[in-house]
Amino acid sequence: MANWFNDFESRPLVGKDKIPWLVTVEFEIQSKYFVDNLKRLPQPDSATDAQLLASSQHCNNLIGWVEQMRIMGYTGLPGVIEDVLADEFGNRQLLADLRQTYTSKWLDGKAGQHKIGENYFTVHQGKFYYSTIHGEWFEVRANTIFDISPIFSHKADIPTTALLTAHHEPTRYQQIYTAWRLAGNSGKMLSAQFSSKSGQTTPEDVLEDTIKKLHIIVEQPVALEAIEQATAGKPNYLEYLIKISCLVADFAEHRRQSGEHTRYLLRYCAMFHEAQILLDIVKHEPTSHDQIYLGRQSLSSSLRDAGHWYVAQELLLLSLQKYPQ
Repeated sequence: MANWFNDFESRPLVGKDKIPWLVTVEFEIQSKYFVDNLKRLPQPDSATDAQLLASSQHCNNLIGWVEQMRIMGYTGLPGVIEDVLADEFGNRQLLADLRQTYTSKWLDGKAGQHKIGENYFTVHQGKFYYSTIHGEWFEVRANTIFDISPIFSHKADIPTTALLTAHHEPTRYQQIYTAWRLAGNSGKMLSAQFSSKSGQTTPEDVLEDTIKKLHIIVEQPVALEAIEQATAGKPNYLEYLIKISCLVADFAEHRRQSGEHTRYLLRYCAMFHEAQILLDIVKHEPTSHDQIYLGRQSLSSSLRDAGHWYVAQELLLLSLQKYPQ
């Protein structure tokens, strides 16, 4: 470990956009994963419906990961991934092509309402339609059905809307929206609920501030009208908020029931920890007393911004490389 860290500290500083991916341990492992994983995907003509959807979503996730890395500044990664796909499979756009193939194969002959990814769609005449929490119907681009917020191509016309509505069962998100609207809550959105502590803070500072806000909301639940007013400039944000809240709450509830001693890595997992605490407050059942944060200074590097992340990532990747199972 000491020898590795000395080597790590002596490496030249390189910008995200200049990383020589081909000689990094990250790319060695990531590219092998891409190749081996894609080779194990089922053939579209013999796959079951469940396999077709799972394979399509898997390709979509890989596309999303590469795009997210590009957005984060690793602009050289997409090109070298495409080079690997070209060398191994003769197709630089293999992921997008496979996603379309699996989706089209699943779509063939389908009709009615289906849960796909985190959303609910109605299939009609070979197209995906989505009903918002307000009951408006839109046709959806097929390559975005696995996105938390699928992209609408256009609003459904009146006859199609009537046909789709006639056989539609309210989705989980629509049920939450309706129940919230009928609850008659009177709580308001306070400016303090949108603020956070400034300056240098500790995980304990942030958590203490969050718990205070949670108690305020639990004691006087916020009215739906207050949320709609606060998000008026973002017409789709409330629906997005409900979806994300469901996902986070489901994950936190699973952790509460698992009996695990979870370690949360700042700052990406803070929301799950906070959700677990919120569920503890609402259900009067403490399960989060043993949780801790792994903060920025736990694994820091004196030469690099966010060096803790590079240290943690490379150690995990080296461990995976040595012990793949």
